[in-house]
Amino acid sequence: MTTLSPKYSFVMPAYKSQFLKESIDSILAQSYKDFELIIVDDASPDDIAGVVSSYDDARIRYYRNEENIGGTNLVSQWNHSVEYAQGDWIILATDDDIYENAFLETADRLLNKYPNVDIFRGRIASFNSSSPDSLLYAECCLPEHTCLEEFYYYHFHGIHGGIPQYVFRKSALESIGGFVDFPKAIGSDDATAILIAKNGIVCSGEFLVRFRVSKINISSEGTIVR
Repeated sequence: MTTLSPKYSFVMPAYKSQFLKESIDSILAQSYKDFELIIVDDASPDDIAGVVSSYDDARIRYYRNEENIGGTNLVSQWNHSVEYAQGDWIILATDDDIYENAFLETADRLLNKYPNVDIFRGRIASFNSSSPDSLLYAECCLPEHTCLEEFYYYHFHGIHGGIPQYVFRKSALESIGGFVDFPKAIGSDDATAILIAKNGIVCSGEFLVRFRVSKINISSEGTIVR
């Protein structure tokens, strides 16, 4: 019997357990169901395995690194984690952010509408760690199909988001050697998007990702990054 690979792979490099269940719940609640969720425990001192084992869902696959990778090079952990993915499209999820139920359904609809495009960007809003409804920042609304030059313009005129809002075509990501490796992954998300967006980027008008701002985000001199 042949098992078909899922169309989409949520890949979650996990180190923090405090908000992990909320993040997993938001992925499993997606209205579009053809996906897998890969959780890669980066040798965390937290009980990541215990959180994952509380779920009985065949879409979840769990792996644990023998040694911590992200503490030395976060992007290396991203690229290592993606190696487990079987889907044609990659979402690099985080262990503390939240997806709206329509995230994947919207991505699939727009990527089907623009089949030559290799990347989707879900509109993102940030919130205080203790209250998902406490809006701190709301990204502007980009055109549904944004050409590369427009994306350059918006990027250099104040938009800022995070890695979980993107859906990357796996073959396109592989063609550039994986995620762009910047120190502490600062700017790696958008740099990777720019390299993949030669045919433009499709964007949602509605907010689909809630980015958690907390004291346990990886940071450099107080700057919140992923």
